[in-house]
Amino acid sequence: MVDDSCGKEGKQLYDAVIVGAGLAGLATAVGLFERGITNIVVLEKARALQPVGASIALFENGLRALEYLSPSVAERARASCLPIEKMVVKDGVEGHILHEKIPNVHVNYMVWYLLQQFLDERLPPGIVQLGKRVDSIEVADDDTAGGIAPITIHTSDALHDISDEVDKPSDSTNTTTTSIRARVLIATDGINSTIRDHLFGQNIVRKVYHGKVSYRAVFPLALLKNGGETICPAAGVNTTFQSDEQGKLFSYRETAPGILTVTSMAPVEDPTEDYHAAASGTSRERFRRVFRHFTAPEVQHILSVTPPSIRIDPIYDVDVLECWSKGRAIVIGDAAHAMSPSMGQGANQSLEDASVLVHALTDIFTQPKTGLPEDRSIALQEALDTVCRSRIDRVKRIHAASRARSFGNNETCKEKPLDLTSTELMELLIEIDSWRAPLDEKTSVHLAP
Repeated sequence: MVDDSCGKEGKQLYDAVIVGAGLAGLATAVGLFERGITNIVVLEKARALQPVGASIALFENGLRALEYLSPSVAERARASCLPIEKMVVKDGVEGHILHEKIPNVHVNYMVWYLLQQFLDERLPPGIVQLGKRVDSIEVADDDTAGGIAPITIHTSDALHDISDEVDKPSDSTNTTTTSIRARVLIATDGINSTIRDHLFGQNIVRKVYHGKVSYRAVFPLALLKNGGETICPAAGVNTTFQSDEQGKLFSYRETAPGILTVTSMAPVEDPTEDYHAAASGTSRERFRRVFRHFTAPEVQHILSVTPPSIRIDPIYDVDVLECWSKGRAIVIGDAAHAMSPSMGQGANQSLEDASVLVHALTDIFTQPKTGLPEDRSIALQEALDTVCRSRIDRVKRIHAASRARSFGNNETCKEKPLDLTSTELMELLIEIDSWRAPLDEKTSVHLAP
């Protein structure tokens, strides 16, 4: 069934259509909304925002970006975070300490879905539309919308679960399709971005497998009680276990008050079995089998109480997209530069992207509409191009360091544990940490109460 009751000229026209309700997409929407740019919509193919994933690292650069986008969300995030004050590496078999380190930069761990929830709750109902898959996009040939030819986005109902790796085609006989228009299209639809493919063609970036799979879980800390004692490091301590097996590690920490997150890695040449376990509901069994040789008491206790739902993800990144914008459409976040988790910068760089983009669009959408319409169109295109130019060198350097560290970590073991102390790593983290958010003119006027 096709919903075309509005007719071609009657399709809803938005200032910005954002595709993807992950952190980058919701952060961008919140940043625009806070500045009075409310004629926006976020399209998300998942039918519900679910408590999936585990922890993310929020460095000061990411928190500064979040504070720029929404002080109220940043306040909730800081209240939820538990700063990491010590990093400990232990023997995965016997449990004794191999080495420990006090971080040189401030890093906080946060539950991923809580940040998504905080962002979503900052937006009024109707802006985030769930179960909407983008099928195609096109730029209109007419001179509508005040002289700015709008981008048309054709959507249909999504008929799949959020955990699907690859988007599935809809059954056109049972699916409602709609078309909306946008002055600006913002793609934040992740590493497997369909909008990136629509804009630049398939295989425009190389997707690189890092030879390992992550196993992540989040559950109440109370499950770790053994008698009257809780088997967990003190708040503020991140503990990682390694054994003789190269590239295998098991990490956990209290990430929010009363919530434990587990982030583990194992080398896997062919992740087919892991894809199957994730899809068939046997993820917990796979997780336990992979780490059965980690006999340290803490690890075994965590494995024994782990909830049924384990997030299993083969680790990939993509080469940084050389050009992020085309006309008045732009790709940001993982869709433009998905990173390995080895530097903990994926979410932080997405938040930086969102803040720079919001700043660029605020300067245009909040100014009086003077001059020729085509001038505004050119201004939007130039603004999007400037976002890419201002971000790409920094992103490339962090991405390269993350990729190199990820492959280097594949060779670590208890005899050669994770490097927490190298001067090069510390210098890069300090440089990353020093980033500052843009400054809007008349910020106090733009920000919503």
